[in-house]
Amino acid sequence: MARLTLLILLLLSTVASIARNGHGHACTSVAQCGVCERSLALAMKSNCPSDRWMDLVSPIIAGPSMVILNVGANKGFNVNSFLKRFQRGWNITNAAWHRHSPSAGCGACGACNSEVIKPTYGRANVYALAVEMASANYKNLQSLFATFKVPGDVIHAAGGEQPGVAYEPANLPLGTEHVGIAEKVGTFKFTDAAGKKWATPGIKIPMVTVDQIVAERKIESIDLLSIDTEGHDAPVLRGCAKTLEKRLAKTVEFEYHTAGAWGTGEKLDDTISMMRRYRYTCFWQSNAGWLSPFFPQCAAAYEFRQWSNVVCSTDPKVVTALNMLVPTDLQAEVA
Repeated sequence: MARLTLLILLLLSTVASIARNGHGHACTSVAQCGVCERSLALAMKSNCPSDRWMDLVSPIIAGPSMVILNVGANKGFNVNSFLKRFQRGWNITNAAWHRHSPSAGCGACGACNSEVIKPTYGRANVYALAVEMASANYKNLQSLFATFKVPGDVIHAAGGEQPGVAYEPANLPLGTEHVGIAEKVGTFKFTDAAGKKWATPGIKIPMVTVDQIVAERKIESIDLLSIDTEGHDAPVLRGCAKTLEKRLAKTVEFEYHTAGAWGTGEKLDDTISMMRRYRYTCFWQSNAGWLSPFFPQCAAAYEFRQWSNVVCSTDPKVVTALNMLVPTDLQAEVA
């Protein structure tokens, strides 16, 4: 009963806050601009999404033993926020996490300034797994896990569709984002977020799949599977096939992008269709906090290849909660 009351209060607070913030886009209703345009208005403003959906579902997924698997962990803020919500006795803020290694940066969306104000549960024994391909980021995560005694492990590898090898750019500075892996040796040429041009050789590293990690570590359930691999999210999700088929990952979030595999022809519709086959319901996130369902008639419009974020779940209670963050006019279109 207490958890239900908390859920209702969180929902009311969330809806009121979103209503105050507005949508940040001229398209504010289906009547005004149509289903696809209304959905896209949210989807195309989801590069730094609100975590209100997580506030809402946290009381539902909370339990005595929990697992987060973060593929593409980078600076580790997602892991720390999860621990702050659920881990017994955890009091490390993202600001404190950042102070450990300030040169790593605050995150593209300012994660070091974003805090979980109050633990949702705070009584769990969390097991955190962070997978990171960039050597400097991996070593920093190792140091963070050791310093703060994070209950879990850091894996130096790239996430992918099949176990094997990949290549990371050599000599990337600590905290580098926006750069993915290659599956064959060669010279990486790219421009980083600061506008600096790079030409650097590749260094061989392992490529692992989520299915491989789950099997090797005998993981029975994943409460949050968070994927942020700079455009390689679709192959990583295909490497989750057994995990998804068994619905071991309760909630999955991933990025849609202009980079990586998305930028070379990977179709978002193929990924969403795969998630549906495994009985996951997916939503566009948004910076304002609203969610949008994926409408089949909008599939072609969704291939806009822009930095955006998606959340999916196979848990009926979580899906019901996520639907509460869908604007009323879009809910009517689902019905």
